[in-house]
Parts: sequence; structure tokens; C-alpha cells
Amino acid sequence: MIQNRHGPSIPVRKIVPAAVLIWLATLSGFAGPAASSFAETNHIALTPANSLPSQIVTTDGKTYDVVKLLRVMPDGLLVQYLPDSGGMGLARLKFAKLSKSLQMQFGYDPAKASMFEQGEKIVMTELSRKMREDENIKTATLENNDRSPVSVEAATLVVSYTYYDRAGPKPSEISEGMDGDTQYAFGCNPAFAFHVTRLSAGEPYDFHIETVTMYLGLKITITMPRGDYEKLKEHEEGHRKIVEYFYSLGPAVARQAGGLMAGIEQTSSATEYEAAKTEVFTRATDEVETEYMKYIRDLCGQANDYYDELTDHGRNNVDSTQAAREAIRRYAPQLPE
Repeated sequence: MIQNRHGPSIPVRKIVPAAVLIWLATLSGFAGPAASSFAETNHIALTPANSLPSQIVTTDGKTYDVVKLLRVMPDGLLVQYLPDSGGMGLARLKFAKLSKSLQMQFGYDPAKASMFEQGEKIVMTELSRKMREDENIKTATLENNDRSPVSVEAATLVVSYTYYDRAGPKPSEISEGMDGDTQYAFGCNPAFAFHVTRLSAGEPYDFHIETVTMYLGLKITITMPRGDYEKLKEHEEGHRKIVEYFYSLGPAVARQAGGLMAGIEQTSSATEYEAAKTEVFTRATDEVETEYMKYIRDLCGQANDYYDELTDHGRNNVDSTQAAREAIRRYAPQLPE
């Protein structure tokens, strides 16, 4: 049975959004080097749309109508809903702000949720080092009118391997009954150069976004037992290849996502500058990040699920490299023009 270990809604941020950490865990089944090896990897599984009530009201009073459950993660739910303004919205609903009945339904574990959120914060901190100071961004102007209003800086992906002794305790990130674990985190941090106007004191501020810089990152961590567990290693490497492929699409997708805001004027409802700035750029950041993650994170998760289906979580004799290619072929996005 595939279990969901992943979670929910993107927390409210200032200007820089947190990256989303995806966990992939491999079931134990390796008695030793001579044993018949198999691996089973947990992924975010798609969940039936009718497993949630049509309307959800969080404990802080926010209402989400015509709710459809997309994914379950350690700290909450990723849902689709119909905003009052029309169209289709995506939201991550924290378990901490959901009813006790929903917390129980989806097995909310505060300790796992906290560990997941800490991972998000770590990735965000690493990527945020590259961000410009807010005041510099605020006063930045175009130096070359022929330059594209959207630029992308993609950090070199980081892949690390950690090993543990099966005779001793397992690392904390490996769940009960598991032997291996692969974690990956996509980072997407938009920075905006803008100028501000308002007609008179007491009026709302207008923010004209001139340029957008998209800072991208990817961090992969694979944890396995020491020893000759080749079947397990091959299976996890297949997951790595899938994740790296989707990251390679990041710059093209990021340019499209950043283009949603470049050259756009955003008006705040607040009349105090700092509150207005936070409102406008939280909204802009959410829209840009949602567009990026739709093509990168979400399709990557589906590709990894399909990879496990093809390989029966590493238990059959399907070649992991071929299975990874097939999963990529099936879920590679039609990139926006």
C-alpha cells in the first residue's frame, strides 16, 4: 500500500516563498547482500476528489469552496478550489488550521509536520542568500530597454548521499519499516524590481513591476544502508534521474512564470507602505511560484509515482533506467510558448 507522507498549503510569506520539500521513502526488504532485493518508494499519491467536504473553513476563518483534494503532505493538504473572484485556485491548507476530524482522517502527526516545515525553511534560507536586498530591488531600474524583463539564475543542483549501518538504529528520516529514503526540494524565489506611485496621501499604492529575476534551486538527498544493495541503489537513482530532468526544464518554465508579473501594475488595498508592499509581493510571489511548480514539482511527483508503478517499487525486473525514461516521456510537460 502506498502511504502519503507529504503535505499541504504554502505558508504566507513575505517576498520570498519557501521551496516545497518532497519525501520519497523506500520500504525495507534487504536482509543482506545475497538477499532478493526490492525497493518500494512512497510518493504523494493522487487522492479521490470526494474525500473532502465541498467547503472547508479553516480555524482562522478562511473559506474554500468546491474543494478537490490533490495531495496529502506531512503538514497539510494541497487542494484545488473555486475563488470568489472566479477561475481556479490552488492552496496548501495546514493541518494545524484544519478541524480535528480532518486531522484524524489524514493521520496528522505534529512531529512529522514540524520536521517537514524545518526542511522547507532550510532550503528557503539557502536560496535566499542569493536574493538582493529589498531596498536595492525597490530602487532598481532597467539599464537596457532591450533586455528581457525576466532573467533566471539556476543554482547547480546539489545531490548528497548518506549511509547508515543496518545493525544500528535507522536515521530519523527513514520511517518505520523502511530501509532507504530519497528527498528532493525544488526552490523557486522570484525577486521584483519595481517603482511605486500613488495619487495622494491616504490613497493605495501602485506598484509597477519592471523586471523579475527567478532564482531556482534543487537539493536531493538519498539515504541508504551501507552494503551491496545494488537493486535499491538502481531504483533510487531512477528517482534522481527523473527529478533532475524536471529541474532541467526549470529555466524555460521560470521565464514563462516570471512573465506573468513583468510589466504589470499591482494596486494594494493598504495605505501604509510596508503593508502595501507585503500585500502586493506576497500575491505576486504566490502567482509566479504556483505557475512554476505546476510544471516542475507537480508533474515530477506524478512521474515518480508512475515510475514506481512500472517497477513495482523496484520488486520486478524492469530496468530502472528504461522505466525512468518512460515516466519522463509520459509526464514531460508541454512547455508554455
